[in-house]
Amino acid sequence: MLTFYNEKGEGFGAQVEFTVKNAVNGERSVSGTIISNDRVLSGIDIGWKFELNGEFFTIVFAKPRDEGRNLSVSFDAVHQFFYDFEHSNCYTEFNGSHRFEVYIEAIFNDSGYRYQIEPSVRVNSIRKENFGNAKRLEMFKDIIKTAGLEFSVSGKVVLITKKIGSDLSTVVRKNFNMNELVIEKNINKFITYKKGFGAWKDEENHSKGRYTSEYESPLARIYGRIEGEPVTDERYKDTGKLLERLKIEVDNSYSISVQLDMEDLTRAGYQYTQPRAGDYIMAINETIGFWEKIRIVSFESSYDVTGRLINHKVTCNDIGSVQKQISSESSILRSVGQSKEFAESALAVATKALVSADGKNTVYYGATKPKDEPIGTIRRGDILYLTAGEDTEMYIWNGSEWELKKLKLDTTELEKEFDKVKKAAEQASEESNRRSTEALKKASTSEDLAKEAKKIADDNVRNLNAFKTSVQEERENLSEELKRYSREETESQVTSVREAFTNRFVAKSTYLENVEGINQRFEILKRDNEVKLADYKQGIDGRFANIASQMAGKVNEADFQHVKETSQLYERILGNTEQGLPDKISRLVMSNEIFQTEVGKYSTQGGPNMLRNSRADDGLKYWSEANGRLGFTAHTFYFNGQKRMFELRPGAVVKSPRFIVKRNTDYNLNILGFDNNSKYLRVYFCKRKKGSTADFDDKQLVFDGKPQWTDGPVFNNLKAVKKSFKFNIGDFDDGYLQFEFDRNNPNKWGGFFMTELDFYEGTNDRKWQPSPEDSAKPIEAVRTQMTLLSNSWSVKALNGPGDVLGAINLNPDGSVKINEGLISIGEKTYIKDGVIKKSMIGNAQIGTAHIGEIDASQARLINVSAKNIVAEGLTANVIRGGKLSSLNGKSDFDLQTGWLEMNQEAVGIRNRFPGKPMQFLVFGQGSINGVPSAYTQLMSNRNGTTGIEHTSAGIQIWNGKLGNNIQTAITFYGKSMDFMPNSQGGGIIMNTENRTISNLDNIYFRGTSLVTILDLINKNFEGIATHFEYNRLGAPGRYKVSV
Repeated sequence: MLTFYNEKGEGFGAQVEFTVKNAVNGERSVSGTIISNDRVLSGIDIGWKFELNGEFFTIVFAKPRDEGRNLSVSFDAVHQFFYDFEHSNCYTEFNGSHRFEVYIEAIFNDSGYRYQIEPSVRVNSIRKENFGNAKRLEMFKDIIKTAGLEFSVSGKVVLITKKIGSDLSTVVRKNFNMNELVIEKNINKFITYKKGFGAWKDEENHSKGRYTSEYESPLARIYGRIEGEPVTDERYKDTGKLLERLKIEVDNSYSISVQLDMEDLTRAGYQYTQPRAGDYIMAINETIGFWEKIRIVSFESSYDVTGRLINHKVTCNDIGSVQKQISSESSILRSVGQSKEFAESALAVATKALVSADGKNTVYYGATKPKDEPIGTIRRGDILYLTAGEDTEMYIWNGSEWELKKLKLDTTELEKEFDKVKKAAEQASEESNRRSTEALKKASTSEDLAKEAKKIADDNVRNLNAFKTSVQEERENLSEELKRYSREETESQVTSVREAFTNRFVAKSTYLENVEGINQRFEILKRDNEVKLADYKQGIDGRFANIASQMAGKVNEADFQHVKETSQLYERILGNTEQGLPDKISRLVMSNEIFQTEVGKYSTQGGPNMLRNSRADDGLKYWSEANGRLGFTAHTFYFNGQKRMFELRPGAVVKSPRFIVKRNTDYNLNILGFDNNSKYLRVYFCKRKKGSTADFDDKQLVFDGKPQWTDGPVFNNLKAVKKSFKFNIGDFDDGYLQFEFDRNNPNKWGGFFMTELDFYEGTNDRKWQPSPEDSAKPIEAVRTQMTLLSNSWSVKALNGPGDVLGAINLNPDGSVKINEGLISIGEKTYIKDGVIKKSMIGNAQIGTAHIGEIDASQARLINVSAKNIVAEGLTANVIRGGKLSSLNGKSDFDLQTGWLEMNQEAVGIRNRFPGKPMQFLVFGQGSINGVPSAYTQLMSNRNGTTGIEHTSAGIQIWNGKLGNNIQTAITFYGKSMDFMPNSQGGGIIMNTENRTISNLDNIYFRGTSLVTILDLINKNFEGIATHFEYNRLGAPGRYKVSV
């Protein structure tokens, strides 16, 4: 039953069959038929409205119908907000660019409604020309669409947000709570290319042209270029924003609409969330292979006269363009096995429908082979489709047993041939390297012969690489040929099956002939490629023989004799034993005018970086992720978007390149990264021992990262930060790093960006350096250089060419010069008189010191008197002061007065308990009925956001003034509100869902209680009854009016 109100506000109940329609940013209406209450049936007209679920709807159409003895009225109604805004105008006109709030303020001014913009909404200025002097509803929908926002209406309040609705756990499934599912595809508007024109580059000189951008969808590779109408909009002076618009319009040009017919299971006692416009639900229909999370953009709910829900008809169209393609098109790169399965499946279905179509043979199917009992039951030529796991095999009865007929292309033999050639090439390469090494060893210090041997080796490498490229190209060509052939044959088979099925007849012999034909063509193709592979093998064997003969000719006896004589010369100069070598060198030093010695060693900052392509400079090279959840892209948090980073998407399991390690050695891993909405970020070292063929023998957890708060980051979500992890390898020899990431909230973006990964031996921190294999210049080790003259001696520590870390010079006058280094002196050191400009002192006792600057990692001070203290972090038991202020001036805490001032919109205080709703006190601003106002918001939210939505509970207090126009409002949010005198109870309870007030004893009107008023009314009725009885006018029935 609905309550109708006439133009005077008088209410009348009536029985109604009705349907509610609701859409995102669109229709919100009710249509139905009134079947009771003559006052409503005969009086419904202009100005009538009714109440449904706390919202008012205005009648816009009414049609009485005479059904003989009964009268009914069919009607249409729209939500009060849409009716009022459709019949009210905004007489302000806009030209040029304005803030979004300026447009909204003008539209809602003096409308009787107030708006609220969620704090998370951020909209750039919007340019409009001749916008205004029109209906409020038309202007409101236009500006909402332009800003890309959505809205919802509750009473007199309009909430403007990025997207309404929630991600529900509701699942609708065929034959469970869904009767039907219909998919409609709008193919006519599908495009793959669009071009856009922005503002003029020079308003005074249009010959310089406009800012332009264009976008072509990846689907153009499949369907070709299908152009859409160009976009011309002078608001775009940034081609990036224009490109973003083009991408959205092209990707959304192909729309899929899904219509559902849901049942109401609440009648059966099953409690689930009723979906609303904007909500996300999971829809499943196994019959047509549909299993998608979709968004409700509109729905219809029908109710009978008792108010019982009959059904939900839901329309959804929020399937992503990529998913649309996956849902509607099969992959063109299916494997031969998959194509075979599809063909066999279609064949089995067709045969099942046409059992014994030729009238002679029978087709069997199942998981077991039927027996010929009694003998003769199974005839020669009968077909069996045997299900074996996920595969289906085809058998033919040969008169005594089932004979397997292979439809599947067996590429094993071809793979074996490729492996043989690959192995032969590798062996030949090893033999070439061995021979080259022998030549170089024999050459030793003979430079000419060494160069010749190196040239031979280089020629070998080039020959092998050329051969490798040739084999790879042929293999790819062969692979593509097989794929194309398999695809064509499979499509041909499926087409023939479908045609036969359509004609209600199929011939078994035709299938067998086609299958045999496929096998024969594969055999021919296999033999042709065997011949090609043999030619390759014969050619490479000839090349290796030629290389060997070249090397044999170069390394002859004469050259060897020359090398031998040179070696004996060096032996006389430097000695032939390890003990004699230092003595010989020392004598050379003493006898020469100057002699320099350089001793290289590894940097004290650790070993080389073990990770190839550790900064994504080469894309994803050397890195892998099995499910395509690893990308590389640029971001402003890293070099302001000028360099790319690795991007780990939700569910990513990323493997680094494999590398060797030292057993039981400490290693360090540095990562620069940032993330958001993270569920976890884990780093493992997957390691194994030498000789193991497993992917890894042990999986060592290096880092188990948890978000800093719900939907928050593990690293940081405001900037890229560096984290270091130290661990010991253990008793293992090689391995790789594995990174695992997933997001927490599926409705929000979540991902992890990382770069500058540095994995090296050691425990000291350092700046990132590339792997030696990736570096354009070789990484030089630290060197020490000694110079000895007849009257001086010096030692220099070198970091690189021309880069002197430190030097000591003993000069002829007895002075010692020390440059750019660190001096380590014993425990007792005395400096008589000296000036130390810069120094580092471990422990010292200083009476009085005048110091301009102190740089200390740790300082223990008893008393500090300072005018200004600048610190990145400050920890103390007690801090006393006058005022605490933020660096950006947004917050001030005056400790003297106790006032905490936050001079920014939508900020406040919040608290998070693990697994509990977030609590917050927020201060913001907006307007009430066109009056600029400020509000205080004390709320709790189950979704962890500071906005007001269906998961919020609390209070919002508004206050504003414009001239003499004062506006105040207090809004309560919650299903139940209790007003209690104390913790012992006994107060009043208001239930907003049931619209009831409990435990109320009395209500006073202008000083008179409602109980007294009802008592007086009852006494009046008693007087009337007494009067009727006394004057014998009858005895009218009455009910006692009392509380």
